[in-house]
Amino acid sequence: MKRILKTIGLLVGLVVGLAVVGIGKFLVDSGQFTELHPHFEGTCTSLALAKGSSEDIVIDHAAGFAYLSVLDRKSLMRNPELDGAIERIDLKADTWTVEPALESGPSDLHPHGMSLYVGPDGAKKLFVISHPHNKPHTIEIFDATEDGKWKHAATVRDTLFVKPNDLAAVGPNQFYVANDSGAKNGFDRATEMMLGRQLSTLAYYNGDKGMPAVVDMTGAGGIAVSADGSTVWVAETAAKRIQVYGRDAAGGSLTPVRVIPLAGGPDNIDVAPDGSLWVAAHANTLALAKHFAAGAPAPTQILHIEDPASAAPKVTEVYLNEGEQFSAGSVAAVYKNKMILGSITEEKLLVCTLPGAKTE
Repeated sequence: MKRILKTIGLLVGLVVGLAVVGIGKFLVDSGQFTELHPHFEGTCTSLALAKGSSEDIVIDHAAGFAYLSVLDRKSLMRNPELDGAIERIDLKADTWTVEPALESGPSDLHPHGMSLYVGPDGAKKLFVISHPHNKPHTIEIFDATEDGKWKHAATVRDTLFVKPNDLAAVGPNQFYVANDSGAKNGFDRATEMMLGRQLSTLAYYNGDKGMPAVVDMTGAGGIAVSADGSTVWVAETAAKRIQVYGRDAAGGSLTPVRVIPLAGGPDNIDVAPDGSLWVAAHANTLALAKHFAAGAPAPTQILHIEDPASAAPKVTEVYLNEGEQFSAGSVAAVYKNKMILGSITEEKLLVCTLPGAKTE
């Protein structure tokens, strides 16, 4: 009996020890002990959104339009059937206003990550992740109209779209999907968050079916592809890094190339015309959790990565605010000398004039 009790005691001690280590690691990784120094050398103004927050933004540089993934996430907690919208801004206009961007679409559109694809013939398609209430996740595909709006073309479902956060289109019907979690139950989710279990996945849809591309990521968030289609960047939010993959265009397989370590947890990735990356990051993910729970400010961090496909990319922190100006920033999309910030919860955009940064 004494041996049994001793064994039980050792097991309990081991579990408690692992829990303490896990909590400590989680607090460190979340940025709880990191001292923040807010800064930005440019100027910013706000642009109100009437229908919610814009978690993702994509820019059609040739046409001069910004497209917004808009959803009232706060009201969605009370009314899960509330629809979202894809909206747009004419960036060529002297005064920017927000207007509807869809000519047609599904009635239960709950938009999340987006991706713009421009084919060799100039034909454009917009890919949008949607989370319809009590239905499987979908990828909604839209065709461009002559006036820069979009008409619904197709709905794609696949069992590999388990918790899609963002996607990157590489063809008229081909794309990668980043699932930000692979947890199948509460224990999986807790250990994924606390211990950094690599349960997140990346799926590739080849135009006919989905197939696994990467199966062991730590909280995959944003994803982007280079203009020539040879490089894929995936933001691992929980691991504070961007994974760089070489891409086989024929079969869609990805080969790990290198890792770009960051000071915060990266979210969406915007590829500028010059090939550099603009990354919105969460400098304190515990503060982000408090923001979701109680509305407390959550830091917004914007990083600029030059030569992102090289062996020595240059990472610069361009913007950092503790949340008073703009909380829970999730995307930074750059057009000429303007940086447009979207948020998970803020019912506005932050439009900033960059201090001479190279953007095209």
